[in-house]
Amino acid sequence: MSKKIVVVDDDKAILKLLKAYLKKHKFHVFCATDGSQGFDLVKKEKPDILITDMLIPKIHGLDLCRKVKDDPDLENVRVVLMSGLYGKTTFRDDMEGSNADDFIKKPIDLKQLKDLIDKLLGMKKEKDLDKAPDFYEVD
Repeated sequence: MSKKIVVVDDDKAILKLLKAYLKKHKFHVFCATDGSQGFDLVKKEKPDILITDMLIPKIHGLDLCRKVKDDPDLENVRVVLMSGLYGKTTFRDDMEGSNADDFIKKPIDLKQLKDLIDKLLGMKKEKDLDKAPDFYEVD
């Protein structure tokens, strides 16, 4: 079964790019252009991951994250916040208080996003797992 991702951004070019990229990687992708639509989609689809811009209309990305995290029906949804303004101290502080699972900077590095999604979905093996030393019995 394919994993579901909801992407929320008011920039339609970013939505189009992310939707095409994520579909190429076999995800079911649902898009919204504001926080209110985004929350409705998350409630309806119960995605594995919500990726939301922080600066979106109607419901701010941080508030959307908090609403999702506070809803018992959505407790398994992982939330990734994205913003081009992450360097600003207030955004960093706000993000840390939102219970988001992770963050990605804009402009988005698609490979980094895919790696992050894989990590959040538990699909990626630990790099060093295969390099773990053998255990030897000691007399």
